[in-house]
Amino acid sequence: MAKKSTISNFLANCIAYIRVTLSILCLVIQVPILHIESMIFGYTPERGFKYRRRFAAYYIFILNVKVSKKGNSELKNALYVCNHRMMIDPLVLLRHCDAYIVSKAEVADYPVLGSGAKNTGVIFVQRDHRGSRAAIKEKIGELLERGDSVAIFPEGTVNLKDTTSDFSKGSFDQAASVGCAVVPVALDFADRSVYWGDDISLMAHFLDVFRRRRLVCDIVFGEPIYSNDPIELMEKSRTFIDDELIKMRVKWDNDPKLAKKVAAVAR
Repeated sequence: MAKKSTISNFLANCIAYIRVTLSILCLVIQVPILHIESMIFGYTPERGFKYRRRFAAYYIFILNVKVSKKGNSELKNALYVCNHRMMIDPLVLLRHCDAYIVSKAEVADYPVLGSGAKNTGVIFVQRDHRGSRAAIKEKIGELLERGDSVAIFPEGTVNLKDTTSDFSKGSFDQAASVGCAVVPVALDFADRSVYWGDDISLMAHFLDVFRRRRLVCDIVFGEPIYSNDPIELMEKSRTFIDDELIKMRVKWDNDPKLAKKVAAVAR
């Protein structure tokens, strides 16, 4: 049994290293091509979103994530509001919608990744700065005001509970002020053990995800919500997401075949 476990760990580590290598190669190839195209034809958000979708699809493919998607994700000038489970949530979400997303400013300095993110709809903000919340709120308002879409994770961090934790109201204030649609998005994984908990570092979580043979994921885009009341927008969004998360968990927990597969790929 110990020998079998050693072999399984060795194979999982091999899979992780291969996937990391492929991901780096994708960045190294795609980002320069994006820059060259932009220099020749001029930068456009549409081109940036095209490359981001392409990379997200490739990343999801090499991680062997089986994604089941429902609902309309193509609405323009919308605030996409999604719950947060783990590190690849943004890739799953942005694989399906062309929306700007806020990231911490340090990412802009990462080799290759930073320059690619700058040209694919990522907005950098100093989150640890005293005025960071106000800066994020203001930037979201600017983008929505000019007709763009924005994707946010209003819980502010990953959440391990079956339903959502408290939402931050700031982005809903901006959506209510502008009068744009709010689209609630529920996202979850069949295997709870893939969630990013407080007891695991980013690097450890990163390697754990890359070692998995397969992940099963559902993402559901709700109907657009309109209101000039930010509390109403926030509460309706959270209610939709919670209801969908409960449906997903009931479906997965009552599927014995899926339970066996989850147990097998998590080892």
